[in-house]
Parts: sequence; C-alpha cells; structure tokens
Amino acid sequence: MLASRGRALLALVASGLAIVGFVVLVGGWLRVDVDTMRASQDGPACVRAVGQDGSDATVSYRVFPARSTCTWSVDGMPQETVVTQVSVPLAGAALGGVVLGVGTVVVMAVTARRRTARAAAERG
Repeated sequence: MLASRGRALLALVASGLAIVGFVVLVGGWLRVDVDTMRASQDGPACVRAVGQDGSDATVSYRVFPARSTCTWSVDGMPQETVVTQVSVPLAGAALGGVVLGVGTVVVMAVTARRRTARAAAERG
C-alpha cells in the first residue's frame, strides 16, 4: 500500500511540475505577443513602421525562448531589433519542468504496464 501511495504522490508532483512549466511557457508567449502589439504604438521605429506603405519592416517570433524581433532596412543595410523577449533562465526552467514532468509520468506508466503484464503472465 505504501508503494502505491508513493507512486501516486510522484505522479502528482511530476504532472504538477509539467503543468506549471507549460503555463509559464504559454504565459511567456502571450507576454511577448502583447508587448509586441503595445510596441506598435510607442515602441521602436522599426515596429511602428510595420505595415506602412513603402516600408520593408517585419516582425518575427521565436518560440524558445519566446522572443519577437523587428527587421528592416536602414540606408540599404538590414537591421534587426529585439522588441521583447522572455528571460532565458525562466524559459529554460519551464521547459525543463515540462520535459521532466512528462518524462516521469511516461516512465511510470510504462513500468506499471510492464509490471501488470508480468504479473498476469505469472498467474498464467
């Protein structure tokens, strides 16, 4: 009985870690998106130029770590400006939590399935 409680607690902690990590990652992506939209009002000139006639300014996004950059040409030379980004250590910790949590739950499920199959085979 104690072993099953221990496994249940481990599954609870691992799944909680994965959920928290995922929520932090999604929050970072949303923050980057909102901050980039706000920058179109009073941010860098590059972001304000996006969508204007004759402007080659573009905004691009990176998934990990969440980040938006604005690229445009100034006097024929391409320039890139980081509009906003999430803290790299925070994003790394969140991704690590997701991987560790999901990995732990998957390993626990596989070992439980093997244990059940082995017990069924022994019973005959």
